[in-house]
Amino acid sequence: MAQRNLKGILGILRQKHDEWKYGTDRSEATEYLMEAADIGSFQPIQSLINRARRRTSKRSKSRGRLDCKSRFYYILTEILHMILDNLPIADVVAVQRALTSYFGDSYWRSRTSIGIYHEVRNVINETLDWEFLCLELENLSKTWDGEEGLVCRRYLLKRLDEIQAAPTLL
Repeated sequence: MAQRNLKGILGILRQKHDEWKYGTDRSEATEYLMEAADIGSFQPIQSLINRARRRTSKRSKSRGRLDCKSRFYYILTEILHMILDNLPIADVVAVQRALTSYFGDSYWRSRTSIGIYHEVRNVINETLDWEFLCLELENLSKTWDGEEGLVCRRYLLKRLDEIQAAPTLL
């Protein structure tokens, strides 16, 4: 899959190079790309998003701050989120369980890595089980090298970062 994705991207780059240099239209790369699935999409991520949609209807509607006795909730939400962002995700889950509460979809949505998982941008305004999605994407990122599509994505993102960081010649 990674080879196919890279082949499609290289074909498009060659096509653009020829168009700019010779003014010709090479449709071979374009046809290849049309045949292929979305080269930027990775099926396990779409599967996780669909599972998060299904889990939304199953989860309890009464999620919220239940233990009002805790002084933890006297902290402003923005500051609370900043504190939680500095914790590993497993510790955030442990704190949430210890307080017998739910930090809210807004927190879990903000904790989700949109830079790496661009598929999440399309569903950012949907009602999902954001905690589940965030935790599962975190687990997926731990097995980053084991997934061929993610290896390709990491390679492409690294190259794009290098291009962006390179000084322009103009």
